[in-house]
Amino acid sequence: MSGWRIRRIAMAALFTLLSGTGPVVAEDGVPPVERQVVQAAVRLDLAKDWRIVVTSNDRVARCAAIELALTLERITRNRPVILQSDERTGPVILLSHGPGGDGFRWRATDDRIEITGDGPGGLLYGMYDFLEALGCRWVEPGRRGERLPSGTSLALERNFSRQAPSFKGRCLIIGHAAFMADAGGWIVWAARNRLNTIFLHVTSDALAFGAAPEKQWAGKREAALELMKDRGMVIEYGGHRLASFLPRELFKKSPDMFRMAGGSRTADFNFCPSSVEALAVIQRNAKEYLCEHPYADVFHAWPDDILGGGWCSCPRCVRYTPSEQALLAANAVAAVLQKVNPRAQLSFLSYYDTEDVPRKVKPLSNVCMLWAPRKRCYAHALSGDACGVNAPRYTRGFAAQVDYFRATGARPARVFEYYLDAILFKSVLPPLAGVMSRDLAFYRAAGAHTVQALMTGDFPWTSAQPNAWIFARLAWNADADSASLLREFCGSAFGKGAAAAMASYFGSLEKAFALALEISPAMKLPEVQTPMLRLFDSPPTDLGDPFFEPPVELAKKAAREKDIYALIMRAEEDLRSVRESALPTAWRAEKASFELMKAWLSFDVARADLYAGLAGSVPKDELLRRHAAAEKAMNAVIDWGRGSIGGSVYRHNFELMHAYFWRLRLDKIRYDHLANGIDRPFIKYRAMARIGWLYFRLLRAYE
Repeated sequence: MSGWRIRRIAMAALFTLLSGTGPVVAEDGVPPVERQVVQAAVRLDLAKDWRIVVTSNDRVARCAAIELALTLERITRNRPVILQSDERTGPVILLSHGPGGDGFRWRATDDRIEITGDGPGGLLYGMYDFLEALGCRWVEPGRRGERLPSGTSLALERNFSRQAPSFKGRCLIIGHAAFMADAGGWIVWAARNRLNTIFLHVTSDALAFGAAPEKQWAGKREAALELMKDRGMVIEYGGHRLASFLPRELFKKSPDMFRMAGGSRTADFNFCPSSVEALAVIQRNAKEYLCEHPYADVFHAWPDDILGGGWCSCPRCVRYTPSEQALLAANAVAAVLQKVNPRAQLSFLSYYDTEDVPRKVKPLSNVCMLWAPRKRCYAHALSGDACGVNAPRYTRGFAAQVDYFRATGARPARVFEYYLDAILFKSVLPPLAGVMSRDLAFYRAAGAHTVQALMTGDFPWTSAQPNAWIFARLAWNADADSASLLREFCGSAFGKGAAAAMASYFGSLEKAFALALEISPAMKLPEVQTPMLRLFDSPPTDLGDPFFEPPVELAKKAAREKDIYALIMRAEEDLRSVRESALPTAWRAEKASFELMKAWLSFDVARADLYAGLAGSVPKDELLRRHAAAEKAMNAVIDWGRGSIGGSVYRHNFELMHAYFWRLRLDKIRYDHLANGIDRPFIKYRAMARIGWLYFRLLRAYE
């Protein structure tokens, strides 16, 4: 191409960008993720008689106008009138949109603001972007997380913006009773931060440990659905429900419907996906379930939540891998969904033992692949870091799944991530800004349509969490600089004067948790589900527990003690330094959160030291000392929960989690290596009685 032609094209592109007369389109026909031009500064006189004109009757467009009017009223004490036509002169905000899409552009002069969305959703997000240019931020739900400027003369941070999202789907998963209790607040927060999908992660189990109870959602449903419809949100619903479509009481009458394990049929997990009779029962019950939730755009009916070994080994099924058996089952439900709700999708969960490509089974056209890499290493990103766990298992694995499902004509791929999962991280949320930034860049390049973050935990968060806000920003713009986002969050959450120190604070904690969370490819978690009555003999473990790391890796973890403590002290000093300059309520909340993280990291260090001692055959006296140190550190975490968590159900949840995942392991070590023979039965029975009592109390609390 000649030089003059290149210059001509460049000048034309610049003119289009500056004029805002139509969408900015790249050579491949896709709007750019974000492109902004800041022109001369504009100061808006909001004391004038401003009006909002929205000509569209679309529900989302009306919501955008109302939200804008109410927010400006909060800022100025004066609510602009909303009109459907611009019939008179004077200051005006014009709201309009095209047929569809989340991209937007807006421009502002002294007395005229034009916000145009590619679709109604784009208009909503453009309106929020304009408010952010005025200085508005929403760091967490409700008034506590709202940061609004004040006054009637406000300068715009910029007066022009053109943006389009990196991912078409940007999803917040409401995954526990602690967050479902404020479902409305989280829905509004999600929209304000440009997330466009809500996944209601629910369970029918009596004890809601890692999901929200369905009966709790039923009480929130009507109001929550209205909020989501107002904001044009995609609605996802479900969880680990697949096995429930085949009632276990049918086993005595028809054992062949259930899976074979060790040469005999059992009703413990899942079912036999080669059984025509089983699939027929599943389809009948699935139909009833799907029809109960006609509002859902994506359904999730996943197999049992176990590491592995939950599928059938009968002569017909043995030729299928776990992922192929799971897809056979998903297809059966998807066939029903095609008839009762043709617009909706059903997810195939690629998780634990279903992570490999199901090559012998073709998904139906309404099936989407949902990638959930729960066993990955969160000390490192999926790409760009040297991590033997994440690469190539999860990098190549995801790409292979995307390619297979795309080639078969299935719906685009979704990603189910755990950045906000305080169940996985045992009550804390490690700052993960750097990991999320590199992950989402990888997921976008690999072809993900939707990125999701599971928000769950055993109690509501004590303070505003940077992971949630930064995830939302990166889901919108995967090219955004994570360090800049962290500083912006800190300035909004704690005040501009505290931004630098708080960014340093979270940075130190991110480094400390990276040292604690690193896992090696050599760690092999047991994949056999332990019966309740045998929990003491085989205590449960999880990703964060290094008990099954080889001795050389345990020695490495124990050697990191000094580095972790140095980072904790550095973070604590940063937090202390802004006590007087930070917003008081936000600082106090973060101080409480820090005390938990400090106790958690101290326990992790002490636990690694104990395990290293076991692997290294240290003398019994030294092992006793290390065990006592680990118990003391664990008790500090539990004491924090008893003193800091409001609501009995959340305190019971917190205590049960740590008794189940932490205390049982320490009790078993004492039983095996430290106790005298006469004391051992008491250790075992006391441990099991404690678990039973805590389980009973939590069950009663949920009832």
